[in-house]
Amino acid sequence: MVRIAIIDIGSNNIKLEIHDIDQNGHNQLICSDKIQARLASGLLLDNKLSEENVEIALDGLKNFKKLIDFHETIEIIAVGTAALREANIGNFLDRVKTECGFNVKIISGKKEAQLIYSGVLSNMQFNDRTFFLADIGGGSTEILICSQKGIHFAESLRIGTVKMKVLTEEKNSSENKVISKYLKREIKPFLTELLSEKIDMGIFTGGTARNILEILKHRENIEFENDRPILYSSSLKKLIKEIQKLSLKELKKLKGLDSSRADIILSGLVIMYSILRELKIEKLIISNKGLRDGILVDYIYKNINKKIYTQIKKKYRYNSLEKFSQKYNLQKKHGEHCAFLASRLFDELQTNHKLDESYKILLYAASLLHDCGIFIDYSQHHKHTQYLIMNTELLGFSKKEKILIALIARYHRKGFPKGSHLEFQSLDENKKEIILKMASLLRIADALDRSYNCCVKDINVVSNKTEIILEITTDADLSLELWSLKRKKDYFEKIFKKKLRYKII
Repeated sequence: MVRIAIIDIGSNNIKLEIHDIDQNGHNQLICSDKIQARLASGLLLDNKLSEENVEIALDGLKNFKKLIDFHETIEIIAVGTAALREANIGNFLDRVKTECGFNVKIISGKKEAQLIYSGVLSNMQFNDRTFFLADIGGGSTEILICSQKGIHFAESLRIGTVKMKVLTEEKNSSENKVISKYLKREIKPFLTELLSEKIDMGIFTGGTARNILEILKHRENIEFENDRPILYSSSLKKLIKEIQKLSLKELKKLKGLDSSRADIILSGLVIMYSILRELKIEKLIISNKGLRDGILVDYIYKNINKKIYTQIKKKYRYNSLEKFSQKYNLQKKHGEHCAFLASRLFDELQTNHKLDESYKILLYAASLLHDCGIFIDYSQHHKHTQYLIMNTELLGFSKKEKILIALIARYHRKGFPKGSHLEFQSLDENKKEIILKMASLLRIADALDRSYNCCVKDINVVSNKTEIILEITTDADLSLELWSLKRKKDYFEKIFKKKLRYKII
C-alpha cells in the first residue's frame, strides 16, 4: 500500500487530497481539505501575487503539511496552475520549499488540460462519442475536444472566475459584456477548428460547474444520462438573468450556492454560457472528476501499473499523429504505407541499428508525416515538414522527441546534415547517430513506395557481415520503386557500412 498527497495550488482555491493506493492501482481517499487564497486576484491588473494572498496560501500550505505528516504520507505531488504560470511570483516557490518543506511544479495549460482529460476519463466511458470538455478555474479555462481514443484538441484560455471578477470591478461594467468580449478574443484563434468538430455533447468539470449544478438542482428537475446529471445552456442563460438582479447579500442566501463562491459565481456562469454559445452546444454533462483525479491517475500509471500508463500514452500519441496527418498530409496513404515499411525495417534490422524499441514510434511518426511540408510548397518540402512538426502540437510527445521526429523527417530526401544545420548540430553525438540511422531507414521506405501505390506488401531482411538483402513481397510492377531504391540507398550503405541488395519474392 502506498500513501500519497496531492496539492493543487489553483487560482481560487488550494486543495489537498491524501490517497491510499494498492498494488493493483485501486485508490481510497482518506483525507481532503481546501483553503481559499484567491491567488489570481491581481493577475490582470499588475501581474503580481498580492502579499496578503501569498500569506494566506503559505499559512494554509503549512497546515496541509502537518496533515500530510500526521498521515505518514510517503510522497507529495504539488502542482501550480494559472496563477503561478502567469504571475510574477517572486520567491513564492522558494518560500513554499523553505517554510512548508516540499517543492511545487508549475504545469503548463496544455499539461493541465491533459490531466483533466485523464481524470474525467477515469470515471467515464466516452465510447464512440466526441465531447467538448472544459474546466473553468479561477485564472484559466482549459478546453478540449476529446474521445475515448484521446485528445484531438487542447488549449488553455487565459480567462477565469477570479480574473473576470476583478476585471469587471476595475472597468465598472457588467460581467456579461466584459466577459463575453474577453472570451471572444481568447477563443477566436481556435474557433474555426472547434466548430469543425462533430461534438456530441459538452462536459464541464471543476468547482464552478459543480456548484452551478447544485444551484439548479433547487430550481428545476435535473435529467440524468447513465447516472450523470445533464444541464442545458438555456437553463444557464435563465439563471444568469436572475442572479444579475441579486445583491451579494441576497446571493449568499441562494439555495445550493457555496457562499465562498458568491462573488464569483456570476463570472463562472457567464464564462460557461458564453463558451457554449460560441460553440453552439446546448447539452452538457457535469463531471465530478478533474485535475487532481488526473494527477492521481498519472501517478498510478507511472508508478504502480506501468503497462496501463504505456497504453494510455500510446493512445495519446497515435491519435495526435492522426489529427496532424489529417490536417497537413496531402499524401496520407503514402505516409501511412511508409510508416508501415519503416516500422518493418526497424524490426528486421534490429541487430544492425541496435536502437532501443522506444525509438520505433519516433520513426513511425516521422515516416507518417515526412511529406506534410507539401501542404506549404512542394519545393524544399522536407524543410517545410521540419517546420510544421516543430511548430504544431503533438500530444504525448516531449519537446525533445518532437525535435528528433522533425529532423528524421527533414532528412528523408536531398542531402544529409551540414555544418549550417543548427538544429542538428546542437544535438549530442548519440542523438545525431540515432537521427542518421532512422532517416536512412525512412529513405528506403520512401523509395519502396515511389509510385504511391503501396505495391510492396512486406519486407524481410537477411543480413551478413558485408551486405543486407531486402526480401520484398509484392504482386505488382516495382520498376519505379527499384529505380528509386537504387538512387536512395547510398546513405543507408554509408551509415550501416554494408551493401544493400534486394530480392523479389
